[in-house]
Amino acid sequence: EDLVTVSEEGLLATQIRTGVAMVTTGEELTEDRHYWEVDLVSTIDIMVGVCKPGLDPKGEHYYTDSMWSMYAYNGSLWGNGEDGSDEAGRFYQGDRMGVLLDLDDGSLRFFKNGVDHGPGYPAGSVTGPVALGAQMYYKGTALRLLPDAARPAGHAL
Repeated sequence: EDLVTVSEEGLLATQIRTGVAMVTTGEELTEDRHYWEVDLVSTIDIMVGVCKPGLDPKGEHYYTDSMWSMYAYNGSLWGNGEDGSDEAGRFYQGDRMGVLLDLDDGSLRFFKNGVDHGPGYPAGSVTGPVALGAQMYYKGTALRLLPDAARPAGHAL
């Protein structure tokens, strides 16, 4: 609470002080396919993906086996065996980062403004339960959850 404020009925998270902050929806996902996007409202030094529920909100989880994520700075993968690999390219302020989670096959894909972005995590990589999550660091970082975003073409749920 001393690092991040949440507004717009829980959809906008804004970092109000520099420090490690883990934000999640808290909703546990255990099966099926899910798609959502986040609008990168301000600075892009942020990791977006999924994480194990109940993590310390002030812990660094992006490099552990508790989070599967993409770093908006360069599109690299972090967590669960990935350590900045597979740079797919940078996201900028105003870009939308899409996340397609398939808990039936254990895969996680990422999208930039509705287009595939990088290899993501292959089938068998992600095991539930997980929650939508973002790791933030700097004062002024903000993202808006777009839970009802249109699914990318060819990726029906």
